Amino acid sequence: MSETTVSTDLAILDASDSTALSTEIANLATGRAAFYSSLKGDDFATKIATVEAMTNSVPVKENLNRTINVKNVIVQSVPMADRATGAINDQPRIILLDADGTAFHAISGGLWRSVQNIINIVGEPSTWPAPLPLHIVSVKGGQGDFYTAKIGEAPKK
Repeated sequence: MSETTVSTDLAILDASDSTALSTEIANLATGRAAFYSSLKGDDFATKIATVEAMTNSVPVKENLNRTINVKNVIVQSVPMADRATGAINDQPRIILLDADGTAFHAISGGLWRSVQNIINIVGEPSTWPAPLPLHIVSVKGGQGDFYTAKIGEAPKK
């Protein structure tokens, strides 16, 4: 017979994590999640399209310097550990939906600022006369590389 070992280690959540989790669970019931989507509509098909974009997206880092004809944008808050301190902080996960239906995602402060600037100046994607061509580039910064969006077609290689 083989022996089975049972772990007695316990995962311990501090009070702030419990509070944050409780708040997130409560927000599910009220529909007040930290979330933005330019996909408009309360119909089931729009809701499913939003979930599919969020769960079936491909990483931006594998598609740098590629033209993305952005038709819609989704931003969700996700908890991430700070690399230096280990502290958990909410970060924006940006999902860019191409006109062809492909969704691209990244967790990037630089890309988040680019998306904020575009929406604040150009307006919500639902108001654009056509998809907006963007290409995402990696830029070297003082505290490491970051992504930013550039308007227009990606340069030909």
